[in-house]
Amino acid sequence: MSRLTEISLEDILVKRRIPVVAETDSIATLLKQITKNRVTVALVEKDGDIRGITPVSNLAEFIVKNLWDLNTVLNKFSIRDVDIMQEELQIFKPSDNVLNAINYTLREKSSLVVDIEGEYHEISPEDLISLFLLWEEYFNKRNLEELMNREIVKVPPTQSLVSTFNKYKDKNLDSAVITNVMNNPIGIVTNTDYVYSYEELASKAMEIKPDRDIKLTVDTVMTNPVIFEFSDTKAADGLTKMVENDIGHLPIVNENEEIIGMIYKYDILEKLVKIDEAT
Repeated sequence: MSRLTEISLEDILVKRRIPVVAETDSIATLLKQITKNRVTVALVEKDGDIRGITPVSNLAEFIVKNLWDLNTVLNKFSIRDVDIMQEELQIFKPSDNVLNAINYTLREKSSLVVDIEGEYHEISPEDLISLFLLWEEYFNKRNLEELMNREIVKVPPTQSLVSTFNKYKDKNLDSAVITNVMNNPIGIVTNTDYVYSYEELASKAMEIKPDRDIKLTVDTVMTNPVIFEFSDTKAADGLTKMVENDIGHLPIVNENEEIIGMIYKYDILEKLVKIDEAT
């Protein structure tokens, strides 16, 4: 019997309200609502009907592509004018089982939208990581090195914002680790960092636009200090740290604090599905 089908979304529901914006609203309005609510998606409606969803991955790419004209395009264009909305959308109910929800998250690489009495709330991949506790004994017997992914993108703090985004997007990832000359992690940048920093980026891009040789560097938006863990740490302790800090990426280091891998949220969710299938 699948444990994940026995648990419903209401058992892990975190009430973060998802904003609903009109397709005629400006990109600036959309970004303001996402950052205000500290969520990673927004819903788009037309004539009272939900038409689609705008995840931070699409918004981060839009910001990067329009970086040097961001101040202009944020207010000039509406949501329907640009290609940032995904029309394919599944809205969940609190009673829906967790297995279907995880599979959707893995397929779409996005948060869940849950309808609670006419209001929409987000369950993020980070929220779902807490389900590892169903197999706590399994994760207590393994260390993080056994679970980590060695596919990582490392950049110095002086790397440009644009090239950093393109580097991790080309590898189908959603983050990069910022390292010093000793290969120690000193920061991390994700799609969410780009989106939540849009006002600062727009302001700085306008200041230096006349001289584009002055790069906007990744340390402008990186999260610092970065939370990391040692490779010989119990997997259960590492995942607990991710849950407690609401993070979806955990850099893994060796005894010299040199980065050697990463725990990614989607890797963990895939692992949970595989364990569930095998038990």
